[in-house]
Amino acid sequence: MTPGFRKSGTLRLSAMFTLMDTLDPVFGLIARCVLAFVFGLALLHKLLAPLAFAATLRNYRLLPAVLATPAAYLLIGLELLAVTGLLLGVHGAALLAGVLLAVYTVAIAINYARGLRDIDCGCSGPAMSQPLDGWLIVRNAGLIIVALLAAMPVSSRPLNFLDVVTTLTALLAFALIYISANRLAAINSRFVRDSGVM
Repeated sequence: MTPGFRKSGTLRLSAMFTLMDTLDPVFGLIARCVLAFVFGLALLHKLLAPLAFAATLRNYRLLPAVLATPAAYLLIGLELLAVTGLLLGVHGAALLAGVLLAVYTVAIAINYARGLRDIDCGCSGPAMSQPLDGWLIVRNAGLIIVALLAAMPVSSRPLNFLDVVTTLTALLAFALIYISANRLAAINSRFVRDSGVM
């Protein structure tokens, strides 16, 4: 193998690993917007009724009852911080969102395993109460993957108008699918609960 060929192959491998270590900025933007939408939607009802969210935390039975209200306000503050950071592109906001999702997923999984499936997940407020089920765990696992993608470093390629259109289209499609899937899952969970089928 000639030195020139070896050098060329090394450069190609180096470029390939560089591409693998960075994300195209449009994918990073879409991931951040998706997370901001999910947390913003969940945060809205918590800001409007923080004591109702505290009652939901109390129903999870993972904390002493006296700590439910302080924990609720702490989580609301962290979610607000995550949403703001995601919208502003602050480094670390995606990781914070991922940690919050992981905490919520563990809490849901523990109570699901306990058989406490009639309690509201606390995801969408009392207006769209959703009992605990396996769908919530799968959904959150997917969102954690999105958070990991959003936390990846992005390439230096500047965003253009087409990227903005792509991001808005992807966000709209995700929002429709996300809201519809959650509503269907909530209806199905209530039907299973009311019919006594487990």
